Amino acid sequence: MPGYHVVARGVGQVPKVSIPDDAGLPQDIIDRVEEDNRTPRDQVHFEHVPGLTRESVIPGWSLTVSDDVGTEYSGVDAGAYDGLSGGATTHAVREIGGKVPIQATKLTLHFVPGHDMTGRAWHPPEPWIRELVIDLRSGKPVS
Repeated sequence: MPGYHVVARGVGQVPKVSIPDDAGLPQDIIDRVEEDNRTPRDQVHFEHVPGLTRESVIPGWSLTVSDDVGTEYSGVDAGAYDGLSGGATTHAVREIGGKVPIQATKLTLHFVPGHDMTGRAWHPPEPWIRELVIDLRSGKPVS
């Protein structure tokens, strides 16, 4: 994003969500949350630098994932970020569409620019990383 960097921090399991008994949610939402809790899946943690504010134009991007053992990832890349405080960084997560198997030794994240909040396609300024390969044994990027 112009004026921003997105820094990948790691891959970890999506936490389970608890629903209080008195939440008053419709049953279909409760069923979906319970199903999500039964399905292990991973997410990428990253930071927006500098942190996002209410005035930030946040261009969308998509993420596809592959690994060295041929796991099928669903293409779901839903995510969220922690507020709009404008601090030094804003933490965010993005689901990768599945669970990385223990047999995998490399995980590849493919990034594709999307649209900004006004619906216009955007093109990141060069240079930008289109693919990040992570050595899962060391947790470090592969050059």
